[in-house]
This record gives sequence, structure tokens and C-alpha cells, in this order.
Amino acid sequence: MNSAWRCASMFVQNGGLKQSEVARIKQATDGKSEKEKRRFIAEVVADRSNPRFRKDVLDRKMSFANGVGTVHGDQYELDGWGLA
Repeated sequence: MNSAWRCASMFVQNGGLKQSEVARIKQATDGKSEKEKRRFIAEVVADRSNPRFRKDVLDRKMSFANGVGTVHGDQYELDGWGLA
């Protein structure tokens, strides 16, 4: 999946990442696969969201991270959208 789409989703819906979060992500994901990095970023974003909406945020971000997922009861396979 194109990184620009993931970043656009995160910045529009979640306000982006703080510099401290970027540093934490870089350190924690050094040497990891791209998928593992995307999943870690999804967790970071969801962890700082409103607890009331954490599951929803995590579902959406993991769908982008994994290229497939269920959001609001609908199943998505992002490769069919040219995003995987």
C-alpha cells in the first residue's frame, strides 16, 4: 500500500504524530518489516485516541496496516482499491 494514503488517513483523522512518537516508532521498529512497522504505528495512534473510540481507530488503522480488515461491520480488501 502506498505510504502516502496511510499518512493522509492518519493526519486527517488523528492529527498526525508528535516528534516524540516518531522517535519512539523509529526505535521500536528498527529492523522490522514494513507490515510490522505499520501495525506498531496503528497501535501508537490508537493508544492516544479517546478511549471511547480506541477500538474504532485501531480497526481502521489496522485495516490500512494489514491491507484487509473490518470497519463498522464492513470487510475491506484494500488491494482491490489499489491501496495494498
